[in-house]
Amino acid sequence: RTHSKDNRSLMQNELEWENRLNAKQIIVHPGSGEIGESISFLKSLADKRIIIENMPKIGLNGDILLGHNMKDLIEFQKNGFDLCMDFNHAAKAAASLKIPIERLVKDMAGITPKMFHISDGKVDRVVDEHLNLGEGDYDLALYIRTVLANRFNYLTIETPKKSIDDDLKNIQYLQKVIACA
Repeated sequence: RTHSKDNRSLMQNELEWENRLNAKQIIVHPGSGEIGESISFLKSLADKRIIIENMPKIGLNGDILLGHNMKDLIEFQKNGFDLCMDFNHAAKAAASLKIPIERLVKDMAGITPKMFHISDGKVDRVVDEHLNLGEGDYDLALYIRTVLANRFNYLTIETPKKSIDDDLKNIQYLQKVIACA
C-alpha cells in the first residue's frame, strides 16, 4: 500500500539520493489501493520532480495497480503530477482491459507525457515484462512515432542488462526503428 510507514521511509531515503545526484525528475510507480491515498502520500513528499509512471493493471504479486487506466492518469495529472509513459506497461494494461494498444497509446499521448520508457514484449501477455528490442511483437514504430510527435521526447530504453553488448544491440535496433518510423 502506498501510504505505509515503510514506503514513506523508503521514499524519503530515495529523495535524499535523488538530491545528492541532482536528479531533475523522479519516476514513481503509484502503487496499489485507493488513488486518493496515493495522491495524498505523493503530495506529502512535496517534491515537484515526481513523475507518475503508468502501470500494467496486474502487478507481479497479483494486485491491481494504480495508473493502468486513463481515469487514474488524468486524476494524477489533475493533482499536479506529470506522466512517464511506459509502453510496455501500456501494452499490458491494454491486454488486461481488452482494448487496442493503439487506442491506449493515443489516449495517453493526449495527456502529454514528459518522459517515455520503451522495451519489447508480447502483446497477448498481461504480466509485466521488459524484453530486449526485437525479442517481442510490439509495434515499436508506433511507440517511436508517439515519442517523436510529443514535445517532450525523453526516451529511456528499459530492457534487461546482462552485458554492455545487450545495450549496444538495443540502441542499434532502436536506430533502425527510428529510421523506418
